[in-house]
Amino acid sequence: MMRTRIAIAAVTAAAIVAAACGRHENRATDSALTDSATHASTASGSVAPASDTTNGAISANAPAIGPGIQVTSTDEHNVTRSFDLKLTNDDWAKFLKAADSVAALRARDPQVRQHLDEQIVGARTDDAGQKWLESDPKVVGAITSAGLTVKDYYRLGIVIATAARFMDNPKAAPPTPAGQANAEFLRAHKADLEHLKAITQGTPVATAR
Repeated sequence: MMRTRIAIAAVTAAAIVAAACGRHENRATDSALTDSATHASTASGSVAPASDTTNGAISANAPAIGPGIQVTSTDEHNVTRSFDLKLTNDDWAKFLKAADSVAALRARDPQVRQHLDEQIVGARTDDAGQKWLESDPKVVGAITSAGLTVKDYYRLGIVIATAARFMDNPKAAPPTPAGQANAEFLRAHKADLEHLKAITQGTPVATAR
């Protein structure tokens, strides 16, 4: 637990420094890039492990809002890139639609529910949280039908959770490219945010990976 907090804190600090230096890319360009890594999964859909020094000590507990989103220490790149995202009405509407679709799918499909409600423990592959979502074709279909890629859905879930912490005091938001603007955006969409929090709730079953 302590290692996870340290890792996420380090990523957050790095993101803020990078943002302060102005070294951020356009999200559209990043979304257009094709990931070279394949979706590593076992027959049950869990992320396939590889040896590292954590001995399974790192678990998914970084904040995110959105059904099925789990952030692990191997998702540093997605966490960093989320600091560049500025919430817009278009992305917000698509995220709400995608989140509702995933929540409805989880509610009616026992296999999807079992997959999404398992907790990623001891993640060792790069982008483990994103790949966890991508490893289920039904979940992918629910997200893409709303007009988002899984990557964008995943990153929006992270930036929404970050902005929610500061929506009552946007000026206290981290000095990232869109930190204050995102907090102000959420303050104007409190009802939708409460809905998102409600459909995100669940009781994951801890499963060693």
